[in-house]
Amino acid sequence: MPTRTTPKKTVSFSDNEPPVKEQQHIDLEENIKIPFSLKTIPFHYILIVYSILKQDITTGNVLNNLINNLFALIFMQLVYTFLFVTNIIEITKKKHQKRVKLSIGKDYSLIISSILISLVFVLPIYLLVVLFGAPFTTYFQENLILSTHLSFLSYPIIVSYFKTGEKSIYYKYLAFIAIGAWFGAIAIPLDWDRDWQNWPLPIVISSYIGSFIGYSIVGLL
Repeated sequence: MPTRTTPKKTVSFSDNEPPVKEQQHIDLEENIKIPFSLKTIPFHYILIVYSILKQDITTGNVLNNLINNLFALIFMQLVYTFLFVTNIIEITKKKHQKRVKLSIGKDYSLIISSILISLVFVLPIYLLVVLFGAPFTTYFQENLILSTHLSFLSYPIIVSYFKTGEKSIYYKYLAFIAIGAWFGAIAIPLDWDRDWQNWPLPIVISSYIGSFIGYSIVGLL
C-alpha cells in the first residue's frame, strides 16, 4: 500500500510576505483628493446671487424670482459638475494617481439619475428646513423652492459620490452649504424692513455664499 506524502508546513516571519487576502484588500482600497483649482471655483454662484438681487425681490415677486434663477442654477451646475468631477484625483495604496473622468456618452445615466436624486432629496431637506424654524403653515411654495436650491447646490457632490464611491471628503462641502444656510436665518428677524429680508431670500443667498466658499477652499483644507 503506497504511503501518502504530507506537505511540509512552513512558517515565515518575514515582513515582506503579507497574507494574500489582506494584500488584495489593501491593493483595491482607494482614496481620493480634490486639489485646489481655479476651474472649480463656482463663479456662477456669484452671478446667480447678483441676478436674484437685481430682479424684483418685493414680497409678491420673490417666488417667481427664485424659480427663474433655479433653472439657471441647474443648467450651470451641469457644466460646473464636469469641471469639479474631473478635478478629483483617485489614489491607490500603491500611490498611483489618476484623474476621474466624466463624459456625457459614458456617464449620461449617472448625470440623469443624479438629477432625479437631487429632486428626491428636496423632500427631506424641506422637512429639515421646517424643523429648523421655517414657517410650516405658510410659505409652502417658498420653502419648496428654497429646498430645491439647497439640493441642487449639492448636485456636484452627488455625482462625485456615485462616481468615486468615497463619501467622507464630501461632508465638508455639505457642511459649508448647511452653515451658510444657518447664517442666513440670522438676518430674517432683524428689524430692518429690507426687501432682501423677505422669506426665504436671506437663506438662499447665504447658502450660495457658503457653497461658494466651500467649493473654493475645501481643496486647501
